[in-house]
Amino acid sequence: GHTVRNCWAWSNGRGSNGDGNGFKLGGGPNRGGGHLVHHCVAYDNEYRGFDWNTTDNPLEVYNCTAVNNELNFRFTESGPYTLRNNVSVGGSLAIDGGVDDAYNSWNLGIDDPGFRSTDPDSDDFLRLADGSPAIGAGTDVGLPYGGSAPDLGAFQTESPDTGGGDASRSEPTGGTPNHGYNTPQPGQAEWNVPLNRNFDAIDRDVPVVDQDGARDEYEPMERTLY
Repeated sequence: GHTVRNCWAWSNGRGSNGDGNGFKLGGGPNRGGGHLVHHCVAYDNEYRGFDWNTTDNPLEVYNCTAVNNELNFRFTESGPYTLRNNVSVGGSLAIDGGVDDAYNSWNLGIDDPGFRSTDPDSDDFLRLADGSPAIGAGTDVGLPYGGSAPDLGAFQTESPDTGGGDASRSEPTGGTPNHGYNTPQPGQAEWNVPLNRNFDAIDRDVPVVDQDGARDEYEPMERTLY
């Protein structure tokens, strides 16, 4: 499995292509799964935000925020699935009673976590406002956090006490308004160079999907998987 962190999936299925899913974490029985997903956002996808996708392998989903998907979280059979410190707003839930879910907004009766902004163009998008009931409402899952307990959702209001900066948001050097990630300039020939810099802070192999014909056009960074 892989670690998926600080990732966003939004508005899938709103155009002419795609099935409207944000994070599809399986691939059928005995396929896919085995993943740790944390501090990710699924927003305004036509169908599902975070979906087990019928895998029977373990899944851990921690500190994720799902807003305005038809189904924010879909785990419709019991299995080795663990959900902690997640936020669901503006979409429904489909979670089997055998799923290990606790300390999520729906378990704690938090219908409105009190976002500073729900405008995707705002720097405060889906960040928790002062006084939010989601602040400090989580439980320790082994990820860095600040304060006495983790906040719910993808964005912590305090920096972690142990180094590494804010666990909820990556800010590579030279970041752009694209959620703090390095992106190539328009027309840049070696567009893979700034994108590869985003991998510097990632301590695991990174899966990359590209068209077969494009694989010889650039040299991927070490530990990049196809």
